[in-house]
Amino acid sequence: THASIQDNKQSNMISFKAFIVAAVLALTISCPSALGHPAAENNESDSPFAQAIATLDSKTFKATFYMLGGERGITFIGVIDTSVGATGEYPYHVHEKPVPANGDCEATGGHFDPYKKKGATCDRASLAECEQGDLSGKFGKLSINTVNKGKTDFITYQDGSINLADNEQSITNRSIVVHSPDGKRIACANIVKQPINFGTIFST
Repeated sequence: THASIQDNKQSNMISFKAFIVAAVLALTISCPSALGHPAAENNESDSPFAQAIATLDSKTFKATFYMLGGERGITFIGVIDTSVGATGEYPYHVHEKPVPANGDCEATGGHFDPYKKKGATCDRASLAECEQGDLSGKFGKLSINTVNKGKTDFITYQDGSINLADNEQSITNRSIVVHSPDGKRIACANIVKQPINFGTIFST
Protein backbone atom coordinates (compact mmCIF):
# COMPACT_ATOMS: atom_id res chain seq x y z
CA THR A 1 0.00 0.00 0.00
CA HIS A 2 1.26 3.47 -0.91
CA ALA A 3 -0.31 6.03 1.39
CA SER A 4 -0.15 9.81 1.62
CA ILE A 5 -1.40 12.06 4.41
CA GLN A 6 -1.74 15.83 4.06
CA ASP A 7 -3.23 18.08 6.74
CA ASN A 8 -2.17 20.66 9.27
CA LYS A 9 0.74 19.70 11.51
CA GLN A 10 -1.32 18.74 14.55
CA SER A 11 -3.67 16.54 12.53
CA ASN A 12 -0.67 15.12 10.67
CA MET A 13 0.94 14.04 13.92
CA ILE A 14 -2.18 12.34 15.26
CA SER A 15 -2.97 10.67 11.95
CA PHE A 16 0.59 9.56 11.37
CA LYS A 17 0.87 7.93 14.79
CA ALA A 18 -2.10 5.77 13.87
CA PHE A 19 -0.59 5.30 10.42
CA ILE A 20 2.72 4.00 11.83
CA VAL A 21 0.97 1.71 14.31
CA ALA A 22 -1.07 0.26 11.44
CA ALA A 23 2.04 -0.21 9.30
CA VAL A 24 3.94 -1.98 12.06
CA LEU A 25 0.90 -4.08 12.93
CA ALA A 26 0.56 -5.09 9.29
CA LEU A 27 4.19 -6.12 9.25
CA THR A 28 3.73 -8.10 12.46
CA ILE A 29 0.72 -9.95 11.08
CA SER A 30 2.37 -10.71 7.76
CA CYS A 31 5.66 -11.97 9.20
CA PRO A 32 5.72 -15.30 11.09
CA SER A 33 8.97 -14.21 12.76
CA ALA A 34 7.00 -11.49 14.59
CA LEU A 35 4.68 -14.12 15.98
CA GLY A 36 7.47 -16.06 17.63
CA HIS A 37 8.39 -18.28 14.69
CA PRO A 38 12.00 -18.36 13.42
CA ALA A 39 12.81 -15.74 10.81
CA ALA A 40 13.63 -16.94 7.31
CA GLU A 41 17.33 -17.60 6.78
CA ASN A 42 17.63 -14.73 4.32
CA ASN A 43 16.46 -12.22 6.93
CA GLU A 44 18.48 -13.11 10.00
CA SER A 45 19.38 -10.11 12.17
CA ASP A 46 20.53 -9.26 15.67
CA SER A 47 17.03 -8.10 16.63
CA PRO A 48 13.49 -9.39 16.00
CA PHE A 49 13.42 -7.14 12.95
CA ALA A 50 16.44 -5.68 11.21
CA GLN A 51 16.02 -1.90 11.05
CA ALA A 52 17.76 0.78 9.01
CA ILE A 53 17.56 4.50 8.27
CA ALA A 54 18.60 6.68 5.33
CA THR A 55 18.49 10.45 5.84
CA LEU A 56 18.68 12.61 2.71
CA ASP A 57 19.34 16.29 3.33
CA SER A 58 20.28 18.46 0.35
CA LYS A 59 19.38 21.98 -0.76
CA THR A 60 16.86 20.58 -3.24
CA PHE A 61 15.38 17.53 -1.50
CA LYS A 62 14.95 16.40 2.09
CA ALA A 63 13.53 13.10 3.34
CA THR A 64 14.13 10.27 5.79
CA PHE A 65 13.43 6.63 4.99
CA TYR A 66 12.86 4.16 7.81
CA MET A 67 13.16 0.46 6.94
CA LEU A 68 11.84 -2.42 9.02
CA GLY A 69 12.97 -5.87 7.94
CA GLY A 70 10.97 -9.04 8.31
CA GLU A 71 10.55 -12.47 6.80
CA ARG A 72 8.60 -11.04 3.85
CA GLY A 73 10.99 -8.23 2.97
CA ILE A 74 11.18 -4.63 4.11
CA THR A 75 8.48 -2.20 5.17
CA PHE A 76 9.46 1.32 4.09
CA ILE A 77 8.23 4.44 5.87
CA GLY A 78 9.18 7.67 4.13
CA VAL A 79 8.92 11.13 5.68
CA ILE A 80 9.30 13.85 3.05
CA ASP A 81 9.82 17.53 3.83
CA THR A 82 8.06 19.11 0.85
CA SER A 83 9.11 22.62 1.86
CA VAL A 84 12.46 21.75 0.27
CA GLY A 85 12.45 21.31 -3.50
CA ALA A 86 10.33 22.38 -6.45
CA THR A 87 7.03 20.78 -7.37
CA GLY A 88 7.42 17.69 -9.53
CA GLU A 89 7.72 13.90 -9.58
CA TYR A 90 11.02 12.59 -8.20
CA PRO A 91 12.32 9.10 -9.11
CA TYR A 92 14.32 7.34 -6.39
CA HIS A 93 16.22 4.09 -6.17
CA VAL A 94 18.50 1.95 -4.07
CA HIS A 95 21.94 2.28 -5.66
CA GLU A 96 24.59 -0.43 -5.60
CA LYS A 97 27.30 1.48 -3.72
CA PRO A 98 27.33 3.61 -0.56
CA VAL A 99 27.78 7.37 -0.62
CA PRO A 100 31.46 8.25 -0.17
CA ALA A 101 32.69 10.59 2.55
CA ASN A 102 32.63 13.57 0.18
CA GLY A 103 28.87 13.10 -0.40
CA ASP A 104 29.19 12.58 -4.18
CA CYS A 105 25.91 10.99 -5.34
CA GLU A 106 27.49 10.23 -8.72
CA ALA A 107 29.83 7.76 -6.99
CA THR A 108 27.01 5.46 -5.84
CA GLY A 109 27.05 3.41 -9.05
CA GLY A 110 23.94 2.23 -10.83
CA HIS A 111 20.65 0.93 -9.51
CA PHE A 112 20.82 -2.11 -7.26
CA ASP A 113 20.18 -4.85 -9.81
CA PRO A 114 21.55 -8.26 -8.71
CA TYR A 115 19.45 -10.14 -11.28
CA LYS A 116 20.60 -7.98 -14.21
CA LYS A 117 17.28 -6.53 -15.34
CA LYS A 118 19.33 -3.58 -16.67
CA GLY A 119 16.75 -0.84 -16.76
CA ALA A 120 13.83 -2.96 -17.93
CA THR A 121 10.39 -1.33 -17.91
CA CYS A 122 9.19 -1.33 -14.33
CA ASP A 123 5.71 -0.65 -13.00
CA ARG A 124 3.08 -2.27 -10.81
CA ALA A 125 1.99 -4.45 -13.71
CA SER A 126 5.48 -5.84 -14.40
CA LEU A 127 7.15 -6.26 -11.01
CA ALA A 128 9.03 -9.38 -12.09
CA GLU A 129 10.91 -7.24 -14.62
CA CYS A 130 11.93 -4.53 -12.17
CA GLU A 131 15.42 -3.86 -10.97
CA GLN A 132 15.25 -4.59 -7.27
CA GLY A 133 16.47 -1.11 -6.45
CA ASP A 134 13.85 0.65 -8.59
CA LEU A 135 11.61 1.81 -5.76
CA SER A 136 9.80 4.50 -7.75
CA GLY A 137 9.12 2.08 -10.59
CA LYS A 138 7.56 -0.42 -8.19
CA PHE A 139 5.77 1.96 -5.82
CA GLY A 140 5.53 5.35 -7.50
CA LYS A 141 7.67 8.48 -7.60
CA LEU A 142 7.97 10.90 -4.70
CA SER A 143 5.63 13.79 -5.40
CA ILE A 144 5.85 17.44 -4.39
CA ASN A 145 2.73 19.19 -5.65
CA THR A 146 0.48 22.17 -5.01
CA VAL A 147 -1.53 20.18 -2.46
CA ASN A 148 1.29 18.96 -0.22
CA LYS A 149 3.89 21.70 -0.84
CA GLY A 150 5.24 23.08 2.42
CA LYS A 151 3.91 20.19 4.52
CA THR A 152 5.32 16.93 5.79
CA ASP A 153 4.26 14.05 3.57
CA PHE A 154 4.38 10.35 4.39
CA ILE A 155 4.52 7.15 2.36
CA THR A 156 4.64 3.49 3.31
CA TYR A 157 4.80 0.20 1.47
CA GLN A 158 6.28 -3.28 1.76
CA ASP A 159 8.86 -4.60 -0.71
CA GLY A 160 9.31 -8.37 -0.62
CA SER A 161 12.15 -8.46 -3.15
CA ILE A 162 14.85 -6.98 -0.90
CA ASN A 163 16.00 -7.34 2.71
CA LEU A 164 18.47 -6.14 5.32
CA ALA A 165 20.44 -9.38 5.69
CA ASP A 166 23.84 -10.37 4.33
CA ASN A 167 22.98 -11.87 0.95
CA GLU A 168 22.51 -10.86 -2.68
CA GLN A 169 19.10 -9.32 -1.99
CA SER A 170 20.36 -7.14 0.84
CA ILE A 171 20.37 -3.34 0.59
CA THR A 172 22.58 -2.96 3.67
CA ASN A 173 25.68 -0.83 2.99
CA ARG A 174 24.11 0.61 -0.15
CA SER A 175 22.40 3.96 -0.66
CA ILE A 176 19.14 5.63 -1.60
CA VAL A 177 19.42 8.23 -4.36
CA VAL A 178 16.71 10.74 -5.32
CA HIS A 179 16.71 12.15 -8.84
CA SER A 180 15.24 15.43 -10.03
CA PRO A 181 12.29 15.22 -12.45
CA ASP A 182 14.81 15.54 -15.30
CA GLY A 183 16.95 12.68 -13.99
CA LYS A 184 19.83 14.39 -12.18
CA ARG A 185 21.01 12.96 -8.88
CA ILE A 186 20.12 15.61 -6.31
CA ALA A 187 20.13 13.84 -2.93
CA CYS A 188 21.58 10.64 -1.52
CA ALA A 189 22.25 8.88 1.76
CA ASN A 190 23.64 5.61 3.01
CA ILE A 191 21.32 2.90 4.28
CA VAL A 192 22.55 2.50 7.84
CA LYS A 193 21.41 -0.47 9.88
CA GLN A 194 20.35 0.87 13.28
CA PRO A 195 17.36 0.76 15.65
CA ILE A 196 14.52 3.13 14.78
CA ASN A 197 13.32 5.60 17.41
CA PHE A 198 9.63 5.81 16.62
CA GLY A 199 9.29 8.78 18.95
CA THR A 200 11.41 10.73 16.47
CA ILE A 201 9.00 9.89 13.66
CA PHE A 202 6.01 10.84 15.78
CA SER A 203 7.52 14.23 16.58
CA THR A 204 7.71 15.11 12.85
